[in-house]
Amino acid sequence: MNTDQINDLILKNISFSYYEKNNKKIILDNFNCKIKKGKFTSIIGPSGTGKSSLLKLIAGLMVPEKGEIKFENKTLIKVIDQITLIQQNPSLMPWLSVYDNIILANSNNKKTNYKNIEKLIKNIGLGEFSSYFPHKLSGGLLQRVAIARALLFCPSLLLLDEPF
Repeated sequence: MNTDQINDLILKNISFSYYEKNNKKIILDNFNCKIKKGKFTSIIGPSGTGKSSLLKLIAGLMVPEKGEIKFENKTLIKVIDQITLIQQNPSLMPWLSVYDNIILANSNNKKTNYKNIEKLIKNIGLGEFSSYFPHKLSGGLLQRVAIARALLFCPSLLLLDEPF
């Protein structure tokens, strides 16, 4: 393998289908793609063509029927900390404030730097909303909370499934 490809995201011969009763819907069939580290890449297509499924496969939330997904020169076979997926629905805990929804992502890390969290909240435009609960926020602000929560992990790869 070319040493330039070591940190790339590589999808090789990926196949994935959904099964419902006697029907098989092929989503990906021998799909190949290489995404260079440090590049922004968009996947564009009509609804129902597998864009979200592809992101879930990369994130390790689903497993391809065949093929291989490599990231940072390692075959992905499960969810890893270096990849974070922000889904279309922000999936916030309604009983937690903005601040608590964000730090929930880091609840197992005893090295939490709360000044960095406050800086992140301010930088993403949520400073005045940190004590608000999700039902008081607009859709755009809800997505900012989900994005802040994802950024808290400092992922190497950030997957965005229509977050705006």
